[in-house]
Amino acid sequence: GAHDELIPKHAMHLFVRLLPADPGSRPRLAYYKSGYHMLLRDLEGPLVIADVASWVLDPKAALPSGAGVAGESYFGRK
Repeated sequence: GAHDELIPKHAMHLFVRLLPADPGSRPRLAYYKSGYHMLLRDLEGPLVIADVASWVLDPKAALPSGAGVAGESYFGRK
């Protein structure tokens, strides 16, 4: 989440840069602008839970919250 106070932003950006570049094999990214470290327990936890459930049912479908699009944009991976 954007408000995570435990994981430094530069560490997260480095982690994402080291993920595979191939869109067919890289993990999906999601970015929650109102989220903190423990996304599932945040006030918007139900939104994150709905995204996880959607991803489990169809890993290639867009996340209902739009956090997948936000993640790709925030981390500069399109």
